[in-house]
Amino acid sequence: TLIFFLIPQESLFPLRPYVEDSALSFGKATEEGNLARRFSYLLAGAIGILLLLKIQKKIVRVHGQLIFILTGYFVWATASILWSDEPLLASRRLFSFMMLNFGAIAIALTFSLMNVLRFAVFSTTFFVLVGLGVEFYYGIFQPLAPEYRFSGTLHPNYQALNCSILLISSIAYLKYSRRSKLLIILIAISAVVLLCLTKSRTSFACAILVLFIYWVWQTNSRQKMATVLAGLAIISVMLLVSGETVVPVVKKSILLGREARFTSSLSGRLPLWKRCMTYIERKPMLGYGFGAFWTPKHIMEIANRQPWAVRSAHSAYIGSLLSTGTIGMMLFITLLVFGLKYSWRHYRLSREPCYVFYGLILCFGVIHGLMESAILQMGYLTFLTWLILYSLAFNTPIKPRLNGNTKKWLYTRKTVTEDS
Repeated sequence: TLIFFLIPQESLFPLRPYVEDSALSFGKATEEGNLARRFSYLLAGAIGILLLLKIQKKIVRVHGQLIFILTGYFVWATASILWSDEPLLASRRLFSFMMLNFGAIAIALTFSLMNVLRFAVFSTTFFVLVGLGVEFYYGIFQPLAPEYRFSGTLHPNYQALNCSILLISSIAYLKYSRRSKLLIILIAISAVVLLCLTKSRTSFACAILVLFIYWVWQTNSRQKMATVLAGLAIISVMLLVSGETVVPVVKKSILLGREARFTSSLSGRLPLWKRCMTYIERKPMLGYGFGAFWTPKHIMEIANRQPWAVRSAHSAYIGSLLSTGTIGMMLFITLLVFGLKYSWRHYRLSREPCYVFYGLILCFGVIHGLMESAILQMGYLTFLTWLILYSLAFNTPIKPRLNGNTKKWLYTRKTVTEDS
C-alpha cells in the first residue's frame, strides 16, 4: 500500500492544486524521470521476487488461454524496444512495468481472493484518508467553495480513481461483512461524496455505470422492471411539474459544478485524438515502443495545437496504439475481454463474490480507458488490473467431486468441504 501511495505523489500539489503544468515541464519530467517513482517500482519488484522465492510448492491450475495472452503481450512489449525511436525510454518504462508485474504475480499467488478484495478496500481507504489529512493540515479542504476540487496529494482526476475503486470494492465487500457492515456502508457513502468533490466527470460516470452493471447483475428481472418503471415515472412527474427548473439543475449536476467549456469536444479530447491519429498513421502496426511515444519532442508538437499541455492520449486504446501499435492494442483488449469473460465464468462456477469484484474493476478499466489513459500509466489502477488478471489465471475453479461430502466448488489451492 505504501509503495503505491508513493508512486503517483506530488509533494507540493496541495500548495498549487489548480496550477496547470506546461508542455515544457512535462517534457522535462519525461526526460529526467522521477527517482522516487523508480525506487518505488524497484521496491515493488524486489518484494514480489522475494515473495515468489519463498512461496512453497502449491498445486496451481493455471488457465492456459489467459497465460498465453499475457505472455504474448509481454513478448510484444519487449520486442517493441527493437523498433522504438527512443529505446532507452522504452526500456525504462518496460522495466518499471515488469517490476509492477512481479509484485502483482506474487500477491496473486500468495493472497486469497478475499484478501485481494481486502487489500483494495484498505489501500484505497488509506490513500483517501491521507489526502483528507493533507488538505485539513494545509487548510484547503473547502467543499463549499465553487472552484474547490478534492485532491489531497494528487491531481483530482487521480484522487477520483482512488475514490472510485474504494466505492466499488466497498460495495463488493458488503457481501462478506457481517459485524462491520455499517462501517463498510459509511466508507461507501464517504467514497461517493469525495468522488463528487473531485469533480472528475469521467471517473464519476464510470463508477456509476459500473455500479449499475452490478445492480443489473445481482437483481432479478421483476426487480429491474419495477425499478426502471418507478424511475421513469419520477422523471416524468418532475419534468411535467418543474421542467424549466429541473433541466438546468440536472445539467449542472452532470457537470459536477464545473464549467461547460469544451464539452462539445469532450473537454478537448477530440482534437487531441485527431492529432494523435496522424502519428499512428506513420507506424500503425508497430507503434513507437512501449511507453516511448510521449517524448519532449512529441509533447511540444502536440501542445502547439492544443489549448492545454498533455503527456498522455487521454484514451487507453489510442495510447496503446501509439505505444505498441495495432498488434499490442489488440492483445491488450483481448486481455481485458478475457478477464471479464473468466470473471463471469468463475463466478458462475463458484458463486464466489470476489469474482464479481474482479469483473467490476475490469469493467471500470475498460470504460474508463475510453476517455483516460490511467490504466496504462503504471499506477494503482494498472497494478490492480494486472493483479486481477493473474489471480484469474492462477485461481481457476474446478468441477466438484460427485463423491464425498464436498459442498462447494473446489479451488486449486484449497478444498472447501462441509467438514472444513
